[in-house]
Amino acid sequence: LWMKYRILDSGSKGNAVIYDDRFMVDCGVSLSKLKPYIDHLEYVFLTHRHNDHFNVSTIGTLNSKGIKFVCCKWLKESLNRMGVEPYVVDTNKWYDFGIIKASAFKLYHDVENCGWRLIINDKKVFHATDTSTLEGIKAIDYHIYALEANYDEQIIDEIVESQMTNGEYAHGIRSKKTHLSIQQAEQFIKENARNDYQVLRLH
Repeated sequence: LWMKYRILDSGSKGNAVIYDDRFMVDCGVSLSKLKPYIDHLEYVFLTHRHNDHFNVSTIGTLNSKGIKFVCCKWLKESLNRMGVEPYVVDTNKWYDFGIIKASAFKLYHDVENCGWRLIINDKKVFHATDTSTLEGIKAIDYHIYALEANYDEQIIDEIVESQMTNGEYAHGIRSKKTHLSIQQAEQFIKENARNDYQVLRLH
């Protein structure tokens, strides 16, 4: 284990992962869930506007405590309306925040979204959730791969067909269009991981 991490929540009800006690990706959890860790937090890296990744109340409280937010341009206006002045970054560029270096990369969801490459104490983290594909994205020899895997390709079509036959809402149709499968995540790790690495399975 190269650094501490805490998966505070991961899924449709909320998302937040803390690395090295000081850096959080996503802020989609209640303040009560985050409270034990607030005093150590320094930066929050945001991805997209869905409520399970972007809890307005919690973000407002963290901002009032001086915690810094980093995001891409599509979140700037929402944050500004809340009184938050984030560091706005371009995708595919590295930014040096001193104790952490970060680079956002574009992901493919039903709203504008990004993932994050982070370098903390020379250890590399690749963090990606809520995307239909990782095609064209590389993360060779990272130490931590934090990847969403939302469904199993081998059974989702059977479930969808059964639900549609029964006149039920088939959530799997949206999942296939907006999220990674277990197989896609495993293939990405196979193509990119090298020596010692750790996988954080999200969602």
